[in-house]
Amino acid sequence: MRQRGSVIVLVAAAVLLFGYVATHRDPVHRPDPPPAAATPPGLPRVVGERAFGPPGLKLLVTGQHPQIIDTSTGRVSPVPGVTLSDGERAAVEIVPAGTVVTEIAPSASRTRTTLVPARGGRPVLLGYSVVVVPARHGAGLYVSSHDSGRTKVTITTAAAVARSSWTVGGTVTPLRDTAAGLVVQQIGDRGVAELRVLDPRSGATRRVLSVGGILVSVGPDSVAYVPPDCHGDCPLSVTGSGSGPAPGARWRAGRPTGRTRCGCCRPSRPGTSRSRR
Repeated sequence: MRQRGSVIVLVAAAVLLFGYVATHRDPVHRPDPPPAAATPPGLPRVVGERAFGPPGLKLLVTGQHPQIIDTSTGRVSPVPGVTLSDGERAAVEIVPAGTVVTEIAPSASRTRTTLVPARGGRPVLLGYSVVVVPARHGAGLYVSSHDSGRTKVTITTAAAVARSSWTVGGTVTPLRDTAAGLVVQQIGDRGVAELRVLDPRSGATRRVLSVGGILVSVGPDSVAYVPPDCHGDCPLSVTGSGSGPAPGARWRAGRPTGRTRCGCCRPSRPGTSRSRR
């Protein structure tokens, strides 16, 4: 009789416990997670707040999953002609001749760069561990390769066929083809980086822009850099690639001062003013 009473008490306690749980649920309403957006196979998901961009604006994304994002529709598509193996990444640049693709493999000690022609067709190999810069006029390319203390720069046609070449000492990295010449960063035997303007056809030095400066950006007709002798609150100097330094083109730690602008690294009134914050 006593055992039967204990069973009844346990059953009653269990009923009370379940009743309490049923009537004291979490009052906070948690919305269902948003449905995942449709993404083409092989491409990563795009998460976060989304909004449509203006018609015609597309974003080129490089890395392990190169892709093109149409901001007006949100659609994602692969970059034509780019095929990567597992673990590889790619730096992609659109140039007049087509698409320059630099493949980076984690197990390889050098990169592989190809050109996917704009007119279509198979990719053309430009070289291994090279730097490619488009020509200012036309659809040609400057392709630089370094070997044994010197750099060879090859000038190609739009079809990536070598047209001419020249060689200079040290490690030369082409930055941009400008109206004044080919702007490069050259590191010689002393290990000091120099910003120079070279003759695109021969490689001869036309002008030394900076010795030891830290490059920030290269515009169509000027170069922005931080002087090498700066400590602390550093000004940003802008030098015309074909003229002398622009005294008015100086900034303090990322904030423009005076009548200058840094969007394309070109002073609005070169040589007319100097202001410091």
